[in-house]
Amino acid sequence: MRRFSTLSRRLQRVVPASSASTANTSPSPALYTGLEPKIKESQDSLIRAVFDNGDVWQDFSQKSVAKPKQSRSITGFINYLTNESDYETGLFMNDFLKTPAGFQKYTAASIEEAGQLIQQLLGALTQRDKLRHAITTFDRLSDVLCQVIDLAEFIRAAHPEQHFVQAAQEAHEQMYEYMNVLNTSVELYTVLDMVFKDSEIVNQLTHEEKVVGTLLLEDFKKSGVTLDDAGRENFVSLTTKISLLGRDFISSNHPKEDYITLTQGEAQGLDPQLAQQLSQGNSVYVPTGGVPGQLALRGMKNENSRKLLWSKMRESSDKSIESLEDLLVSRLELANLMGKESYADYLLSDKMAGNPENVMRFLNGLLDKTLPGAKKELSVLEQIKKQATGNPKSILQAWDKSYYASQLLYQKRNKTKTAHMLSEYFSVGTVVQGLSRIFDKIYGIRFVPTETKTGETWHHDVRRLDVVSETEGLIGIMYADLFQREGKSPNPAHFTVRCSREIYPDELAHMSSSPIAKVPTLNLNGKVFQIPTIALICDFTTPHDLYPSLLSYQEVETLFHEMGHAIHSMLGRTSLHNVCGTRCATDFVELPSVFMENFASNPESLALFARHYSSDSPLPYQQLERHLNEQSYFKDVEQYTQIKMAMLDQVLHGNILKSITNGHFNSQKLYDNLEKDRPLFPPSPSSWHGSFGHLFGYGASYYCYLLDRQMADIVWKKLFSKNPLSRDAGSRMKNEVLQWGGSRDPWECIAGVLEDPELAKGGSQAMEKIGNYDKH
Repeated sequence: MRRFSTLSRRLQRVVPASSASTANTSPSPALYTGLEPKIKESQDSLIRAVFDNGDVWQDFSQKSVAKPKQSRSITGFINYLTNESDYETGLFMNDFLKTPAGFQKYTAASIEEAGQLIQQLLGALTQRDKLRHAITTFDRLSDVLCQVIDLAEFIRAAHPEQHFVQAAQEAHEQMYEYMNVLNTSVELYTVLDMVFKDSEIVNQLTHEEKVVGTLLLEDFKKSGVTLDDAGRENFVSLTTKISLLGRDFISSNHPKEDYITLTQGEAQGLDPQLAQQLSQGNSVYVPTGGVPGQLALRGMKNENSRKLLWSKMRESSDKSIESLEDLLVSRLELANLMGKESYADYLLSDKMAGNPENVMRFLNGLLDKTLPGAKKELSVLEQIKKQATGNPKSILQAWDKSYYASQLLYQKRNKTKTAHMLSEYFSVGTVVQGLSRIFDKIYGIRFVPTETKTGETWHHDVRRLDVVSETEGLIGIMYADLFQREGKSPNPAHFTVRCSREIYPDELAHMSSSPIAKVPTLNLNGKVFQIPTIALICDFTTPHDLYPSLLSYQEVETLFHEMGHAIHSMLGRTSLHNVCGTRCATDFVELPSVFMENFASNPESLALFARHYSSDSPLPYQQLERHLNEQSYFKDVEQYTQIKMAMLDQVLHGNILKSITNGHFNSQKLYDNLEKDRPLFPPSPSSWHGSFGHLFGYGASYYCYLLDRQMADIVWKKLFSKNPLSRDAGSRMKNEVLQWGGSRDPWECIAGVLEDPELAKGGSQAMEKIGNYDKH
């Protein structure tokens, strides 16, 4: 069942309404509504304090972390692994997870639960009356699988204890293998197919059931379930081959030559410290990959040296090209096996874009719109080159861009130096407090720091924030693990640990005895929903005894971005977990997060929180404005580059049969043709496409971020630019986009929020219109 695979990014558990009040849950929602203003103010102040004030955090959290045996003796360590009495609960209030050994028990209990649900589904093959609720049963089955897989995935990324990480890895592998068996189950596919062939039952299905059922059915088909035995065998063989070729491509993804050799004179302009690191005698060995190479392009004065380095950086290894071409041909074979002309056709059928032709219409429109601005930005650098060389006929080349851009930025920064550092106005506590205040203004929800039970979190630095609605009370739980530590993933990420979903009355009798059914719930209009739980991880510097963790502006944007995902998870409350929160089309899911970045630069929203960590004085906005201006000097050039990369992704995953001669695929010709189309620089030899690692991970979907940024910019301009803290605008964003999760066609969402009915049907005209929308 492919839907289990593609959606096993989140964990969900369930609890009968009758036991919700006795479970290890958060406080009653009633405790959060109707509060006196002073109490709300106190809760608001506490947000900043628990992140920024070490004494406050120590006092607030003193009971929340268990005190396991610290001895590394064999006896002490075994006691730590097996003694559950030190803990009130387990990780995320899961009583199984008090110790690493509990992961295996949790996995076994979940597989047993899944087996019972599978038997119910298989019973529908001979008992028609069971077909009516088959889709909700499929959803519960997916729910059970995700409970283990997604929790394990998070623990692997964040838990500091290696034995927990290992237990999570083993659980993930066991459940993933189990899931893959279900992904290719002909019997389960047949049950779902029978539902949609029975018109009487279809007429009884809710809108969400039809959406989820259709998604599951299409994912079954994408897994090759409808093929004959030989076809399924070929499908498995090709998917395995693609995975291995992808790994080969990534591992060989480097330039043909590791470095270039220059004399000290040819390398003049290099940062002295970097030059010393790269020098041996009179020679300088400049790497063709990584940060040192990029720094060299920015610093070396000799144009011939820059040209040589740039050319070698863009020359991919023969192994990389070979692995890429084998990968692309295998993906084409897979698509052909599934009845599609290209891999892009195969992948995009269930996306907003619909097909590769629509993606290219969007990208072409966006490129035409971006090109004049990009040329204008580069013309400034060309003038600098002419002045520097004394040659009025000088032409800016591709290898000149980084060098003259750094010269321009150096000049500008020298003129705008200030004694105040931006980061001094962005402590972690003030930024999280600001996010809470912004959400309160536009959505009527806010954060409340909450004490955790022993064993509930995985590290002392983790803060729990309850997400509270002014009308509904507690609607979500967030665990913020924001500070760096050894062994933790450095990549900022949002993990949905438990989705929101409706708990149906017919589940209650069985669930009251289920060992895995114990979570906080929300009673709303006669329905019971499990409360979503998310974890947010970042890699910010650890607070100092004398001052809090201070963020760069880029880190502020990152936190706003990830919080956009978090709030989507909280507000996207649906009856079925397969379409809740961020479980929507992959070319729509970044819209809420990219949209949130706008608040990080808006003066009205900044006024809510951007204050000096020590003096509490407000941020002088002109200081940030100068920084933003510097960052935007080459915004169109950067966007042009991203558009060209997205186009390359589409071209190489398109119908490449015409480029295959005598069984060999020549990717170079396709790349060269694309480079000649609306270029920014004079042509020069390059095989850079062999180093574009995202061709494996993002295959045919690299355009997604560009599409979502374009839509987010349009939404911001139309609804929020004049009054960014408007509750009316926030309500429209919530009601038309966020609350639906993936249960509504994303084109209907964007049409609703923009009040543009022409977009509702999607298709080529909608994609082209979005690409040409005036965002300035």
